[in-house]
Amino acid sequence: MLNGGLFTRDFLTEGIRGTAAWAALEEPAVADARRRIDQLVAGFGRLNNPSEAETEKELIWPLLEAIGWTDMSVQQNLSVKAREDVPDALLFAGPEAKAKAAPLQPWQRFQHGLCVVEAKRWNRVLDREEARRKGDEGVPSTQILRYLRRVDDVTAGALRWGILTNGRHWRLYFRGALSVAEDFLEIDLGKVLAPPGCEPDLLDKRPDLFADEAAWRAHVFKLFLLVFGRAAFLPDHRGETFHQLALREGKQWEARVARDLSDTVFDRVFPMLCRALAAADGRTGAALDTGALTEVREGALILLYRLLFVLYAEDRNLLPDESGPYADYSLTRLRGEIADRRARAAPFSDRMRAYWSRLDGVFQAIGQGDDSVGMPPYNGGLFDPAAAPILGRVQLSDAVVADLVFALSHIDLGDGRAPKYINYRDLSVQQLGSVYERILEHELEGGWAGRDRGDARGRKSSGSYYTPRSSSP
Repeated sequence: MLNGGLFTRDFLTEGIRGTAAWAALEEPAVADARRRIDQLVAGFGRLNNPSEAETEKELIWPLLEAIGWTDMSVQQNLSVKAREDVPDALLFAGPEAKAKAAPLQPWQRFQHGLCVVEAKRWNRVLDREEARRKGDEGVPSTQILRYLRRVDDVTAGALRWGILTNGRHWRLYFRGALSVAEDFLEIDLGKVLAPPGCEPDLLDKRPDLFADEAAWRAHVFKLFLLVFGRAAFLPDHRGETFHQLALREGKQWEARVARDLSDTVFDRVFPMLCRALAAADGRTGAALDTGALTEVREGALILLYRLLFVLYAEDRNLLPDESGPYADYSLTRLRGEIADRRARAAPFSDRMRAYWSRLDGVFQAIGQGDDSVGMPPYNGGLFDPAAAPILGRVQLSDAVVADLVFALSHIDLGDGRAPKYINYRDLSVQQLGSVYERILEHELEGGWAGRDRGDARGRKSSGSYYTPRSSSP
C-alpha cells in the first residue's frame, strides 16, 4: 500500500500527523475528495481493458483535478528539435503560471511548472517493458527518470518533481534524491480504495500504530491527498514546501531508527546470539578458550550481518518480487509469523529447529542462487559457508531464532506501548554499516557465557560481555 524510500516510513505514518499541513487537511475536505475519487474509480471500473488514452481521460486527469491540479498542459515537448522527450502533462501552480508559459516554446514552458506527469494504462507494470501490447514499449520508470534529467537541465534546477502513475500506483520522484531511481514514494491507491481486484495481499504490513485496516487505509488516503496534491508543491511563508519539510524531518526520524537499532543490537542481540551459538556448539566453561571465543564472535557477526543484509534487501525490494514464489520463504514472511505468534502468546519450541532451516535455506539461495524462486546468486563472500564454519555445525532452536528475528524487527519503546516495527528501507547503507561497525569494535571476554547479563549500562561500563578492541596493530 505504501512503498519507496523518498520519505522515511516513520515520518509518513507518525511524524506527519504533527505537521501543520496535515492538520490543515480537515476531515470534510478529505471526505469530499474520497467521494469524488470513489466515483471516478467506480465509473472507470466499468471500462473493459482500458487503453492508456482511456486511463488518462477517464481517471488520471480528473483525479489530478480532484486533488487540486486544475491547471495543466499535456504533451509538452522537452526537446528543441525532436519529440523524444515528451511527458504526458505539465502541472502548474495556478492560472497565472500557466498563462506565462503559454506563449513560450514548448520546451521553455517547464520553467513555470511545478511537476511533470507520465501516465500509463491502468495497472501497467512500471519497472519493466511490456512490448506484447502496442503502446507499452519502453520502461515507464526509465521514462520518468529521463524526463526529470531533461527538465532539470532546461529549468536550471527549478523543476525537479515528477509523478508516474498507471492510475492504480502513484509514484512521486525527486530529481534531488540521493538515488533518484530507488528513492521514490509509491502509494497503491487501488489497495487504499479497494475496488474489485485490488485487495491487499498477505505481505502488506499494517503499522502497529493503527488499530485496524480501515484506520490504516484512511491514513494512507489522506497521505495521498497531501503528498500528491498541489498544495504540497507550494512554498509556505518561510519559502519551504511540504516536500522539503518532509525530507528534512524524515532525516531526523531516520537517524532515530538507526540509533535505536544500534542500541538494540549492541545491548541485546549480539550478547544473546553469542551465548546461543556457544551453547549450541557445546562450548561452555573451560571449553571457551581464546580460540572458541574468537570463533563464536566471528560466527555471531556473520549471522548478524546476513540477517541485516536480508532485512534491508527485502524491505528495499532488492530481492525477488514479494508476490512471487520467494515470498513464502522470505524473512519478511518469517518476521510476520513470529510477531503473530508472540501477539497470541503462543510458545516457541526450545527443541524444534524449523526457523533455523528456513534461514539457512534463504542464505543458501542468496549465496548460490535458486532459479525456482527467481533468485540469482549474490557474490561477495558473506553467504559462503567457509566464512563461519560454526554456523554449519549448529542449529539454533525456534525459541532463540524467534527472539533474534523479533529483536531485529522491532524497537522496544519502553513506555508501555507495543514495540515499533522496523522498516529497513528507512536506513541508509551507511547507517546500517555503522551498526555493524559498532560491534566490530568489541571482543568477547572469557567467562562471559556463564555470567548473569545485568543491565545494558552495566555491561557497557564494566565490559562484562565485551570490551573495546585495542587500537594498536
